[in-house]
Amino acid sequence: MNKNQMAKAMSDSLMLNRYETYQFIDLLIATMIESLLQEEKIVFSNFGTFKTVVKQTKKVMNPNNRNIMTIPSYKAVKFVPAEKFKDLVNKKNK
Repeated sequence: MNKNQMAKAMSDSLMLNRYETYQFIDLLIATMIESLLQEEKIVFSNFGTFKTVVKQTKKVMNPNNRNIMTIPSYKAVKFVPAEKFKDLVNKKNK
């Protein structure tokens, strides 16, 4: 599902026009990005948690020429699904 398809589905359910729905989606994404930049967790009950994690510096070998390279540490976004969401995806919830 892309943004256009999501906006259509949400506008039908919420009885909003598509422009208002696009604004809502953009605001939601912007708010989530701002929170993650401040290293805050974003928790959606029964869905999951978004959080920033720091990936440590590591050394890897290039398989083509066997040179050792260092990958510097960096921040990444991690999503941890809630149990209820995992159960729905795996069709365990009836």
